Amino acid sequence: MIAAEDALNKVLKSNPKNSNAFHLLGIIANQKGNKNEAVRLIRKAIKFNPKAAVFYRNLGLTFIDLGKSKDAITAFRKAVHLDNKDAHSHNDLGTIYSKLGKTQEAINEYKIAIAIDPANHLAFNNLGHDLSIIGKLDEATYAFDKAIQLKPDDAEAYSSRGNVLINLGQLEEAVESYDKSIQLKPDYAEAYCNRGNALKGLGHLEEAVESYDKAIQLKPDYAEAYSNRGNALKDLGYIEEAIGSHDKAIQLKPDYGEAYSNLCEIYDKQNMVAELKNALHQAQEALPRNDPYLLFRMSQLASREKRLEDARDFLELITPEKLPPKARRGHSELLAKTYDKLGQFSNAFAQFEITNEITKQSFEAKQFSGQRYFEQVSQLSRSWSSVAKIRWPVKQTPASQHSLTFLVGFPRSGTTLLDTILRSHPEVSVVEEKPMVTVMRTHIGDLTTTDILTSLDDGQIADLRKVYFDELYSHVSLDSSHKLIVDKLPLNITDVGLIHRVFPDSKFILALRHPYDCVLSCFMQNFKLNDAMSNFLTLQQSAKFYDAIMNLWVHYNSTLDLEVGALKYEDLVQDLQGTVEPLLNFLGLDWHDNLLNYQQTALSRGRIHTPSYNQVTQSLYTQASGRWKNYQDQMKGVVPLLELWAERYGYPTEF
Repeated sequence: MIAAEDALNKVLKSNPKNSNAFHLLGIIANQKGNKNEAVRLIRKAIKFNPKAAVFYRNLGLTFIDLGKSKDAITAFRKAVHLDNKDAHSHNDLGTIYSKLGKTQEAINEYKIAIAIDPANHLAFNNLGHDLSIIGKLDEATYAFDKAIQLKPDDAEAYSSRGNVLINLGQLEEAVESYDKSIQLKPDYAEAYCNRGNALKGLGHLEEAVESYDKAIQLKPDYAEAYSNRGNALKDLGYIEEAIGSHDKAIQLKPDYGEAYSNLCEIYDKQNMVAELKNALHQAQEALPRNDPYLLFRMSQLASREKRLEDARDFLELITPEKLPPKARRGHSELLAKTYDKLGQFSNAFAQFEITNEITKQSFEAKQFSGQRYFEQVSQLSRSWSSVAKIRWPVKQTPASQHSLTFLVGFPRSGTTLLDTILRSHPEVSVVEEKPMVTVMRTHIGDLTTTDILTSLDDGQIADLRKVYFDELYSHVSLDSSHKLIVDKLPLNITDVGLIHRVFPDSKFILALRHPYDCVLSCFMQNFKLNDAMSNFLTLQQSAKFYDAIMNLWVHYNSTLDLEVGALKYEDLVQDLQGTVEPLLNFLGLDWHDNLLNYQQTALSRGRIHTPSYNQVTQSLYTQASGRWKNYQDQMKGVVPLLELWAERYGYPTEF
């Protein structure tokens, strides 16, 4: 390099206006890190030859290194003015606009670069990145595919393509893209971390943790990998390890708002209020006062402590666009619930609609089909409504197996409260939302129509019992003091025919709540998505789903000899003992005063795996009863579907 400088300086001695010599000396100065000297020399070159587009391009690149975006844009604009075939300068302009947040302007420049040079893989790569920012995910995937086609060994393009596929909900394809990226670049920590995110989305939590661990091994100071690892560990139920992983992320990156937020979420859902307050205190010390994650968790604590105006004020300070989609959804949901409690009902409903719209656009939503589940319920209804009374032979539960009762109902009917009360009884074990019935249904491999269930022989019934109890005992340990197991999963109501066929001596507890309140509450609840819960993203579909589920329940009741004890949520919150004692008699149990201490039972459970996790630790409250009256205008469209059900179960229908 020194020899080249000497030679160029000799050229300038003999020809002081040699623009090419000044230009090349400028490039050398830039490579040596002398950025300002590079600018001076290239400007000298331009002075003696103002028509050379390449001079302006290299001047622009030097300004980028100096962080002078405005000057860089001016230089590149001059370059493309002088040479309308300069694809590189258009691409460089795009990268500057992208960094400045001018995404559409960046996209326009990348497209010009590609039109000039269709083999420019960098422009395709950059285009894919910025298209993904504005949500044009299919176009982004195409752009990354083109970049890869042009440069098949581009590990970064494969990884970026995987990120887009995650957002499209195509998680298996995303994993394949990350695997290809890692094959090309085995030390690519970011690809391992993002691969972990895709695996987590698929529910492959152990594999996700392994991928995060590999990312950390390659990059020990990778705070984001530690935080993502903490989220996966939390979902696996390894709470202490999850807390430790988030703590490590914060240690590595003390101003990491998202890690503080993830830590606070664990403490909140575990009802570890003291730890939540301590984590928030640490976050306040480390983060700016207007940090959106901090404001959100401060609002969450304020809501817990019933400081509703404070909660609202914190939430209204947040710019939702500064949060990632999951946190944006949580912000909108909490703001909606806060407005509801403060009596700002039109604001509340608008925020619930925003929450559900964000959910609809999420990659999780793209994995599920509410219509698919709805159609299955409709098919079962058609099957069970077309037959007369069925009496299958009753086969008593073997002495080696526990007695079963199934707690069913429409979601948000108070099943978590009743679950917590019942598990306070020393002779009752409640199994919360485990897939025993689902595993039985999967074992059959078909819709449980009357024909399918009637065709089962004694051996098949015995097999299904075994399948159920094998799954049950994989989740819980029971002892002889538990006379009764309560299998609590509200939407097992759709599988009552299967349950009764396999366990004809079992009983059912039907949890009821005013249909208007029940449907409104489902629409307002940010459920973990699956096919069934995808029916709650609009109020109208929530009402249609209620109608379909309850019609199926009516058909089961008219066709089968079911033993059913019904219980209304509204009665339970008004008179716990007077409502629960008759139910205990139905179940063959005596009253026990420990049932009045259900709040302590809730606190001792740790995490409660339903949306009511922080409600059942409170005293009984009646505010949720009659909430529908606050939403008269919004409810009018669904009343025709629900008022017959309200009348059937003895609820008022007038606003």
